[in-house]
Amino acid sequence: AVAATVQAGLNPAADGQAINIGVDVETSVLEFATLMLDLYGPTTSKIKFVSQEEVYGNSYEDIPRRVPDNTKMRQLLGVEAKVSLREGTRLSMEWFRKEAQS
Repeated sequence: AVAATVQAGLNPAADGQAINIGVDVETSVLEFATLMLDLYGPTTSKIKFVSQEEVYGNSYEDIPRRVPDNTKMRQLLGVEAKVSLREGTRLSMEWFRKEAQS
């Protein structure tokens, strides 16, 4: 993510472009929440299912799935994802834990 962000800032062709940065693996919110609980370690936290209407009301609409297309990241910026979602999440959680302790 850092390399792609830096390249987007340095590459004039990226100006005004919407560029997905990350892995191109479809991951549901449930899969990601489960991953975070797994990486966090022993916890009493549980995944709670809440309806979209309960949070946003009846007038909000969202697409049911998103599949990231990072073609621009690869072709325009010349950057490939080198860290999996699991490893990147683990590293991020580790960084936040250290920051919270300082």
